[in-house]
Amino acid sequence: MESTSRILQKKIMSVMGDGKERNISDMKEGLEAIEGFKYGKDYREGHLAGCLRVLITNRELEKTGRGVYRLNRAAQELSLENILDMDIELESNEQRETCLEQMKQETLTAIERQYHSLVKRMDAVSLSSLSPMDFENVKQLSELKENLKKLLVKYGRILPQ
Repeated sequence: MESTSRILQKKIMSVMGDGKERNISDMKEGLEAIEGFKYGKDYREGHLAGCLRVLITNRELEKTGRGVYRLNRAAQELSLENILDMDIELESNEQRETCLEQMKQETLTAIERQYHSLVKRMDAVSLSSLSPMDFENVKQLSELKENLKKLLVKYGRILPQ
C-alpha cells in the first residue's frame, strides 16, 4: 500500500499538470476538486510541506514565489502524459507510422533522461545517514533504475555493462 505522501505527490503532479502557477490554497482546492483528496481528512499540513519539498528537490515543481509553485518546465516537457496525450490526426498509414515512431523516440528520450537523472541523484545519496525506511526507498529506487536500464538497453539507448 502506498504511503499518504506518495499518493499526495502523484495527486499534486496531476493538479499541477496544466503548468499554471498555484499557491498553497489553490493547490488544496485543486486536490479536493480534481482529485477528491481533502485537506485535514486525507492528508495534513506536514504531508503537503514534505511532498512539496520532495517535488522541488526532484525538480518536478519549481517555486516561483513565497508559497507559489508551478510544474517545472523541463519536467513538463519530459512528462510522459504530455507525450501520450498528443492529439494526432492520422491521414494515412505512413503518417501514422511516422507519428508513432516519433512518439516512441520521444518516450525513449524521456525515459533515458529520467534514468540518467535518477542515477545522478542516487549517486549523491550518503548511505551512512539513511534510516531503515530510507533503505527500503533506496532498494525500490535501485530496482526501478535497473528496470529502466534494461528497457533502455533493449531499445539500444544505452550499452549493456
